[in-house]
Formats: sequence, C-alpha cells, structure tokens
Amino acid sequence: MFTIAIFGIVPMTVGGIALAAPQRHQFAHAVSDGNVYAYSIKIASAHGDPQGVATGPGDTQWFTESANGKIGRVAADGSVKEFALPSGAEPKGITLGPDHAMWFADQSGKVGRITLSGAVAEYPVSGGGDIESIAVGPDGNLWFAVRLSKEIGRITTAGSVTIFPVPQAADITDLASGPGGVWFTDYTNDLIGRITVAGAVTTYRATGNPGGLVEGPDGNEWVAEYKGGDIDKVTPGGKITRYALPSGSNADPASLVVGTDKDLWVAEEGTNKVARVDPSHPQPANTYEYGLPTGTGPDAIADPEGTIIVGGFDGNNLVELMFMSLSAPAIAAGVRDAQEREAMALSWIEKNPDHDIEVTMARAIGALKSALDDFGGNTNPVTADLNTALSHDEATLKIGSGPEIASDLKAAGAAKAQALKVLQALIPVR
Repeated sequence: MFTIAIFGIVPMTVGGIALAAPQRHQFAHAVSDGNVYAYSIKIASAHGDPQGVATGPGDTQWFTESANGKIGRVAADGSVKEFALPSGAEPKGITLGPDHAMWFADQSGKVGRITLSGAVAEYPVSGGGDIESIAVGPDGNLWFAVRLSKEIGRITTAGSVTIFPVPQAADITDLASGPGGVWFTDYTNDLIGRITVAGAVTTYRATGNPGGLVEGPDGNEWVAEYKGGDIDKVTPGGKITRYALPSGSNADPASLVVGTDKDLWVAEEGTNKVARVDPSHPQPANTYEYGLPTGTGPDAIADPEGTIIVGGFDGNNLVELMFMSLSAPAIAAGVRDAQEREAMALSWIEKNPDHDIEVTMARAIGALKSALDDFGGNTNPVTADLNTALSHDEATLKIGSGPEIASDLKAAGAAKAQALKVLQALIPVR
C-alpha cells in the first residue's frame, strides 16, 4: 500500500502511508484497480508546472519550477511555500542529499543546494551547460549530467566539483545510481551507459530514445524508452531486454521508479497515465495503467518512503493518487451499515423524542469505528468526514433532548454521505 502523488504532493497517512492534509485538497478524479483516489492542490505561482519532485527531511515534499526560477516545499500539514532562486536559475531535477539538504540541477549551468528553511547555495560548473538531472551516487556524492556538453559531473556536499568527459554521448538525459556505478541515458544517440566512480565509461545501444532510469529490485537497471513505448531491463553486463507497455508506442514513458511494493512505476507522458509493472513478470498482460486527471502530463516520478510522486509540465496543480490498505467497497459497506442504523434511529426520534436509541447507535458507532480502523488510525479526507460523523454519533448518547439528538444524527449522516461520495467514485481501469 502506498500513495501516488502527482506533481509532488505532501502526504497524509493511510495504513501507515503519508497523505496530504484534507483541508488542502479538492476531489479531482478517481481511477483504480480497486483502491486509488486522486486529489489536487494548487501551486500559488502561475505556470508552476512542477517537474522535478522528491521527498525531503521532516515529511516534506519538494518540487522545482523551471519557468519561475523557484523551488517549492510542501510541509506535513499540506501548506505550500515557494522559494525564489537567484536571478536566471532554471531548476529541474531535485534529490535529497546525504547531508539532509535538497540538491537540484540548475539548467543555467549550476548545481544548487537548498535547506529545509530555504537557504540556497549554488555552485557554478566550469563551462556551464544544460544541467537537468542529479542523483546520489554509490559513493555518497551527488552526480549530475551536463546534457549537451558530453560530460557527467560529481560534486561533494562541500561543493568540490569533478567533471568526467563522456565522448560517446551527445545528449545525456538522465542518470541514476546502479550496479557498478552511475548509469545514464543518451536520448538522441539511443545509448544507455554506465560511469564508474573513477570515471570509466561503458555504453550500450538502445532503440527508442531512452530517458528515465532506475536500479530495479532484481539488481538490473530499468530504462524508459520514450519513443519506443517500452521499458528496458539492462543487466550489469549490458544485455538489454525490451518489454512493451499496454499503451504501446503511444505511452511515451518519460521516467520510472521502484515502489515499496518492488514494482516499477512508470510515468506515461503520452497517455496521461502511470503504469505499474511487476519486474518479475513485466509483460503487458501483467501491467496495470492508471489514468490521471486531465492535463497532468506526467514527466518525473519518485518513490520516497512509500509515496509515489509524479511531476508533470502541463498543469499548475499538485495531485495525489491515494492507495488504501483495504478495498473501498469493504470500507463503504461499513459506512453504509452505520448510515442505515442512524437513519433508523432518526426516524424513531422524530416520531417519539423519548425513544431509546442507545443499542442502535452503539451498533452504528461500532460499524463506523470498524471502518475507521481499516485506515490504520491515520488521516485523509475520508477519515476526516468519518471522524466528524463519529463525534456526532457519540454525542447522541450523551444528550437527552430529542431535537438535539436529531440534529446530531442529521450532521452525522451528511458527513457519511460525503465520505461515501469519495469511496464510491472509484473507476477500475486496466
């Protein structure tokens, strides 16, 4: 169980998984194989179009705004704060560094560092260049690609920069840690490569404009081939096996990540979907695709501590897909049970204010608590409504006035109806 967050959303919690504060959300869309919901949150700046996304210290989520020269932080309570970077900055890739600060790639030719409070330091790279991607390497340093300069760089947390030439490449698109060093892709030349921490480079031939990549749970490197509509499994020795996504060449997979379930999660820019691939059975028949709210344009994806985050460039929202520990139908059944018992009690009270409803309400409260237990005691927009309903239900056992009891029952019913509206909005997709 985990959360998908589109455009770098803050988590609240469902079954131990962090999700965003309910007052910050507006219900947007729902798609599922049984357990997925989507919510959205606005970025204050126009044209925010967050692309790089990552989780930082203190349950914060971070995203980059290339067009605005800003980096955004979403706090654990759901509040968003944007930090302006020095003039001319164009941040894109971002990652949590070993020093607990966020490190980012600046397309204006710099590598940057920003602290939790927003203090920024930038380190110019000799010769400048288009620096778009950054990752922590197996040596504990930050590695970055100088996209069009045939170079990969390494920077220590103290700011010391070393540049390694990669003469085989022309368009180093992305990089990630992997077996034997740091792996990279060359979109234009159809190459997948690896550079050791000493700077030795090996390349392998791809076919469909490789982009994002990640080290898989099986010890292989997995690569998204943008134009091919495939994901590639690359062994440490360079053997490449291609697997088509269900949407085929229309998928335009931009990047991918390993989830806490050990599946691969793929951002499909062309279809506005996220695909879930079992690396042990990666054939299309075993792959699920989840539709996203219109205009998401998923481009970057990350999985920090059980939260899937997708960043895109076609919108100005943070959107979250929420995976639940139990199926929505089972939870909804418990809520409806409580709702029916409350309706019965309300009918009795309206006919006879002195009618004893204690047993009926005790059962309604029990059903509601059982539904809440399915969320692991954590909070999200559904549990917020259910807890409101529970407080009204429990109040009916403490007051004696018929009209007051009826008022609480009606308020509880309204809160449950809102929770059910979300629970029943699931749309299965495959």
